[in-house]
Amino acid sequence: MGPRNSKDNKISQEGTTTQHSTPNTSNRADISVENKKSNPTQFKKSTNNNYSSVISLIRKTNYNMALKQLEIMEDQHSESPDFHYWKGLAHLGLNDLQKAQECCEQAIKYDPNHKLALAEIGNIYILAQKYEEAHQVFTELLKIDQKSFEAHLGLGFIRTQINDFKTAQEHYEFALNCGVEEKITSLNYGHMLFKQKNYDMALKFYTKSLAIDKEYLSAFKAIGNLYYQQKKFNELLEFCEQNSSNSSWNIHVLQLKSQAYFGLEQYDKAQQICELILMEDKNNLEALYNISKCLKAQGKYSQALNCLEKVLLLSPKNKKLLNFKANLLISLQRFQQALQTCDELFQLDADDSYSFYIRGLVYMNMRAFGNAIDDFEKAINFELHHTFNQKVYQSKIKCHLEFQQFQQIQDCYDFLLAFTNNDQDKIKIHIDKGYYYLISKDKENAEINFNKALKYQLNPLETQVKIANCFRDTKYFKQALMLYDKIIQANSKFVDAYIEKAILMDLQQNNSQTIHLCSRAIDLQKTQAKPYMLRGKANIQTQQYDEALQDFEQVLKLEPNNHQALFESGQAQYMSSNFEKACEMFGKALAIAPEIEQYHIKRAIALSLQDFDKEAIEYLKDAINQFPEFEDCQNLIDSLEAKPKHVREYANVFVYLIVMFFEIGEQLSKQESLVPTIEVDSIIQLMNQKMKENFPKISNLFEIVRYFILNKFDCEVKISNEQIIRVLLSIYQAKYHPDNGTKVVMIMDMIELGKKIARLKDRQIRAGIKLENQRIQSEFLKFLSKSNNSIFISSSAGFAIKDSIQVLLFLILNFNTINSDLTNLKNSIYGNVKNGVLDAIKPK
Repeated sequence: MGPRNSKDNKISQEGTTTQHSTPNTSNRADISVENKKSNPTQFKKSTNNNYSSVISLIRKTNYNMALKQLEIMEDQHSESPDFHYWKGLAHLGLNDLQKAQECCEQAIKYDPNHKLALAEIGNIYILAQKYEEAHQVFTELLKIDQKSFEAHLGLGFIRTQINDFKTAQEHYEFALNCGVEEKITSLNYGHMLFKQKNYDMALKFYTKSLAIDKEYLSAFKAIGNLYYQQKKFNELLEFCEQNSSNSSWNIHVLQLKSQAYFGLEQYDKAQQICELILMEDKNNLEALYNISKCLKAQGKYSQALNCLEKVLLLSPKNKKLLNFKANLLISLQRFQQALQTCDELFQLDADDSYSFYIRGLVYMNMRAFGNAIDDFEKAINFELHHTFNQKVYQSKIKCHLEFQQFQQIQDCYDFLLAFTNNDQDKIKIHIDKGYYYLISKDKENAEINFNKALKYQLNPLETQVKIANCFRDTKYFKQALMLYDKIIQANSKFVDAYIEKAILMDLQQNNSQTIHLCSRAIDLQKTQAKPYMLRGKANIQTQQYDEALQDFEQVLKLEPNNHQALFESGQAQYMSSNFEKACEMFGKALAIAPEIEQYHIKRAIALSLQDFDKEAIEYLKDAINQFPEFEDCQNLIDSLEAKPKHVREYANVFVYLIVMFFEIGEQLSKQESLVPTIEVDSIIQLMNQKMKENFPKISNLFEIVRYFILNKFDCEVKISNEQIIRVLLSIYQAKYHPDNGTKVVMIMDMIELGKKIARLKDRQIRAGIKLENQRIQSEFLKFLSKSNNSIFISSSAGFAIKDSIQVLLFLILNFNTINSDLTNLKNSIYGNVKNGVLDAIKPK
């Protein structure tokens, strides 16, 4: 009875392809002609041989030629009702509903009982979604002919639209008994059953329709859609294979296969199928649109948008495409552009429910919650599929939460409960309702709703896990833990319970338990990426970087386009000081998700830590050109471009004192003299090269530092040169020699450490120099044997001198613990500086 109405289209634009409420007979003109073929008596009564050429042209869908033929005949037949009827049918074939209706009404003027013209007027009203008018026309037709197939089919469709399934069924059964166009009636009957979620019976009638006419494309699509809606993706693939021999359906078969792979989350295969379609039809909108959907599903929002823009060039006023564009812009946080797209949608349809929903999402993301609630109110439309209204209410609830409007939240859930008959949906609503009671600190009502959810006994373990998650996510950790343990006791092989409990342990920073639970989940099921991801992040927290990298590698085997796993892998490399490799991994993550600002920040910092400040700045500028809203990127540019002198000098002094103290200590173990050696000179040269500064050569540095350790800081024991040298060699051998690296590695580690601490101390240095730092610096300079020591003159040098000596003292006093710690030396030192451990060591 016509294509899907706009309300169904709204739902399909959101990703729910639905034909359940509308008979899928897209070319009504063909049906009318076919009716005449199947009813010879009616055909002879309504026309004559004068129209045979017109009928033939209409059958061949050559509507323009049919109209030209009718123009030739107009003078002779202008007062014939059949002439106007056929003219209307030709205009209907061209989708000109207004002219088609005018012609059919003209036919009625000449013959008030022209049943076919009346039927077409009813069909036109259906196509225009004027169901009340259509109902009146078909009722009038039924008065003229109680056995009118057209009237019963049309009334069956309309009663289906208003959910009067009992009356609709009566009309469809009468239409079936007419023996006319059983394939069309069976298809529409199937649509009614689909809408009632009676999928088995719907399949039976769809299959009957296709059996009557094996070339009936609408029936083929209906069966495919039925499998898709039931998430029977493997059955859908099998169905496609069964019909792949029909060459005229090739594109339609490929489209369904693509949908099946999309449902199976095999986005690469879905995209490849779409590309096959484009080889046959390069401008196939559905294939181009589906490629964009595949890219979005993989988190490639920018690529998806670029692809969609090409589709919009072919169909600029396509509501489905514009809705999808607005969704993508929201994902990319381009809210002003999303609002502009919503304006385009409202120009096409000022009352479109889905457009109000989309604009509400934009406002919600912009934190304009009042505006968002207003739009969500306008979006709610109970004539639409319930899943759409559920999404609207869920979004509305989030806005009410921002205003702490808990009563309005509960009212929303009560509305949802009143309009759903599906037990699974009711379980979800009760769980969500309980969750928001927990947020409002009403634990009693929360548990009442959770118990109601459990009474349905549908997948009870899954329901219990969701309830436990509610407790966990609202920080009722004790209740959550009890529930997880209860579920695991009931079924020790229920993987989800281990994973969700691991998330709880992660929230509580219990890394060992997180790792243990994820390992248990992986032992039970190795095909889920989530436990590998959780374990990998926990391994980073415990500085087990190699293990973390192995976990992220496993995630990427399961989900090759998981940009978060690529980013976390970069994090592990970063923490291991493998900055070049970290940059590579951050770059791979950005290739998939360039809209995530944090990824750009991390990559730029990794470049900076390799002394590529200029490259980092240029890189950040490129990112801002693509995403002007990246404020943190601009802040980092400002920081890198500023290159505060005091920060550079702090890092230079700190690194010099630490490295040279180690180096001279090693030389003292070999010789009694403090005279600089060639090896010391080579160390200074290497630091000059890496730090881009001229370092002084201070041969008595060891004694100067030892003096400050003993005289400026409180030490419980006197430390001899021999003790210091033994400690330094012990730490160096444990951390860098012979298996863990070389002097060059140590120097690079200390340079990175110095830069990190310098940035950490930046605020303190900006705030002003403390008196004791000036004293330390002044006294330190007195001990120098060379005059060329300008590196120690700036105010920041005082901090660097104090902090480096604190670090050395800390290493000497805690060398046993440090040596036994598996943590990299630079990370160990930085952790203690950051946590304020060294601040306990105060100068006298």
